[in-house]
Amino acid sequence: MKGRQHRIDILFPLMLYFVFAVAALSVVMLATGAYKNAVQNSSRNQEAGIALAYVSESIHRSDDGSDVHIGTLDGCDAIVIKKSEDFTGYIYFDNNALKELYVSPGLEPTRDMGTVVTELRDFEFEQVNSSLIRISCVDEDNHEVSTLVALRSR
Repeated sequence: MKGRQHRIDILFPLMLYFVFAVAALSVVMLATGAYKNAVQNSSRNQEAGIALAYVSESIHRSDDGSDVHIGTLDGCDAIVIKKSEDFTGYIYFDNNALKELYVSPGLEPTRDMGTVVTELRDFEFEQVNSSLIRISCVDEDNHEVSTLVALRSR
């Protein structure tokens, strides 16, 4: 005997499917938003962190008996790396950019000669003691990071 079919027999599974589809779509949208935020935060932190890692590595690469100290370049504070008689390197902050410049002896360096490493909002450094330099920077999104660089040759 065939039973009578009611509208609810068709409507209930359809409504259940609709509720499931909306819930699944909501979960996917929330996960996508969370992933996007995580990627953006990671990218922001990497920009400032990469700048600090670059400066730290530049100092360590040349810190094998070279004279690494805080000095000036054309009236601008700079980390000065004097590599015997071969060259003098400068790492400095000018016009919202971290720049570097390596010059041979006999050349008179100016700030405009430097190569842009990355764009930053702020970059500061200070000689904490004879063997330690503190470096901090603020990226374009106002995220600040800092590090201490030990001069191994001292």
